[in-house]
Amino acid sequence: MEEYAEITAVCTGKDDHLNIFVEKKEKIQEAELLDFISGSLHMNESSCHLIRLERFPVNESGKIRYSELEGGECLTN
Repeated sequence: MEEYAEITAVCTGKDDHLNIFVEKKEKIQEAELLDFISGSLHMNESSCHLIRLERFPVNESGKIRYSELEGGECLTN
């Protein structure tokens, strides 16, 4: 778990579907991270989706704009 302590991630989803957003600059092994998260949360790995972004969408105050993550607007930038 310590190897993932430095990763900044933002998550959205529902009970059976988890979107995990990380910035592309993060150095991670995607399959290992998904395995770790699904095992830690006792979820089927197919319910966890890792999405890499150039940067998180934030407002003027620096807070995450979850509506853009959930709506997919940040994926087209």
